[in-house]
Amino acid sequence: MKYLYMQTNGPEMPAKTAMPFQLASAAAMVGNDATVVLSALGCNLVRHGTPEELVAGPGMPPLRHFIDLAKECGVQILVCSGGLDVAALKPEDLIADIDGIIGGMTFNEMAGEADVVMIF
Repeated sequence: MKYLYMQTNGPEMPAKTAMPFQLASAAAMVGNDATVVLSALGCNLVRHGTPEELVAGPGMPPLRHFIDLAKECGVQILVCSGGLDVAALKPEDLIADIDGIIGGMTFNEMAGEADVVMIF
């Protein structure tokens, strides 16, 4: 199966930041295709320094842990080009774990091909 997770929440909503990475990792661990797309303020989650500092909740590890786990499991992490504009970011502001930058048309095509789409 193909799973597509879109994250629109950023550091201002820490409790909502780790879930797409956790779910995508779980999907990938059992052999499914899993992709996380960051858009709008969610793009700020992959700004240099943010994953190391942001904690989703008490007793949880930093977001970096969940990004690393997702990458180890084969999850693709993409950023929406329009989201970069909303977050006032440039590609060079992003961590190296990003697999690419996509536009809205590509996201729509991916959503159409996915078996499951979740938006956070």
